[in-house]
Amino acid sequence: MFIEYLVKYGSYSSNLEYWYLCGSKTDSVGGEFILGGMALNTNLLSEKRHKVIEYIDRFGVITSAQLERYLSDLGVMTIYRARAQGEEMGFIERGSYGQQKVLSITKQGSEYVGNIGRQAGISYSTLQHSLTINEVIFKLMYELGYRDRGYEFITERELREEIFDQLSYERSQQPNIMRTLRNEIPDFLLEKDGETLAFEVELNRKTRKRLHQKLKLYKQSLEQGKYTHVFYITKDENLKKQIDKEAQNLSLNLRLLTLNELKKKEG
Repeated sequence: MFIEYLVKYGSYSSNLEYWYLCGSKTDSVGGEFILGGMALNTNLLSEKRHKVIEYIDRFGVITSAQLERYLSDLGVMTIYRARAQGEEMGFIERGSYGQQKVLSITKQGSEYVGNIGRQAGISYSTLQHSLTINEVIFKLMYELGYRDRGYEFITERELREEIFDQLSYERSQQPNIMRTLRNEIPDFLLEKDGETLAFEVELNRKTRKRLHQKLKLYKQSLEQGKYTHVFYITKDENLKKQIDKEAQNLSLNLRLLTLNELKKKEG
């Protein structure tokens, strides 16, 4: 794939250098990206196209339409070309969800960006949840003015990797550790000057035991000062009431609203 890419895009950058190395290790060494024995200068992508791949890596999975909204300052054609180049290089994969085009980062693409280093993959069992989270973050940051007020968002994917890096070796080697962490952390955070807002997007009803465990973790985190506030965004009013009732049983102060209530809010 890379040889075909180099033939096709060989004149793309004067900084493009490659040579064959022994082995098939995937790593980043001295400013070079090594994949399958091929070392590529990390200037292979322009700054703007690199930003596109970086955003896909942050979310793991995102629709083309969502990506264009998040990176509207880059322009549709820049994003389109970055997607095409990223797909050609094996950095991203494309799928469909109804009428929507869905993009996901590959292991190679994530390692090229250098922040997370893990493949996301498209899981249709969790895809609706992932795409809804993307919409909620956009609503808060870009339509309700959180970005203009100095907040930055941290995705679940970024947060999970940050926590994983802090684990002891023994726990990091536990089976399904990444899935376990996903159940222990928020869907995303908004941060600003020491203030940390934790958000959970709930689309399906959990068993009372699972919900109790999750809310108990949030209560502990609030008491420890880890989060300033915890928000639950629910699919509907019934789900909102279920969560509110369990939170009251734990004397947990949550901010709750439905997706429809959030949608109607204006900045």
